Amino acid sequence: MSDQESAKILLVEDDREIREMVKEMLMLAGYEVIEAADGVAGAAAFNPDFNLVVLDVEMPYKSGLELLKEIRDKSDTPVLILSSRAKIPDRVLGLDLGADDYLVKPFEVDELMARVRAHLRRQKRKNKAAEGVQVDQETGRVYLDGQPVELTAREFGVVSALAAHPGKNFSREELFERVWGHDSDATTRQVALVVSKIRSKFKKLGKNKVIASVWGVGYRFEG
Repeated sequence: MSDQESAKILLVEDDREIREMVKEMLMLAGYEVIEAADGVAGAAAFNPDFNLVVLDVEMPYKSGLELLKEIRDKSDTPVLILSSRAKIPDRVLGLDLGADDYLVKPFEVDELMARVRAHLRRQKRKNKAAEGVQVDQETGRVYLDGQPVELTAREFGVVSALAAHPGKNFSREELFERVWGHDSDATTRQVALVVSKIRSKFKKLGKNKVIASVWGVGYRFEG
């Protein structure tokens, strides 16, 4: 999938001439563009489904920096600021408030489009990384497509052990030793029971195959 495919951009700019010029360039590049002429309209139009926000700073009713704060409270959608404020403190303020980029007006269209493409590429990689099953060892949480999966400590242990070596076959005995330990009063039958519960939880979330059974061996992670 190219950067253009399915990319949706919110353009918030009160200068009509600049807004129409930028919108035309973005649409010619194949992006879907939603435009807003001021900060209030931009706030009403924004939702986390946007892949990028191109945002002016000085606007009526609500400034771009105010809108930026609101966006950051809701989403980590990339924000590219367009502003005539060229001084370093202004750029630093915009970036510190959560903007991902800051382009000073007047700007070259080629540079703007190159920055748009760069942000969309990074966003695409980030979204791809968030697909499937992720295991956060620090928090002890498991996520499916970015959404948390509620697992017990044992269930997390099994998923964590398998996910650390995707594609590797684990016997019940190996998983039991890793998750339950030598001192446990449980038996290796508990491994099959826990795996069944894990599969059931992921199936309810639309993921049918996370842990594969390997005949005569045990299990393999396929998240």
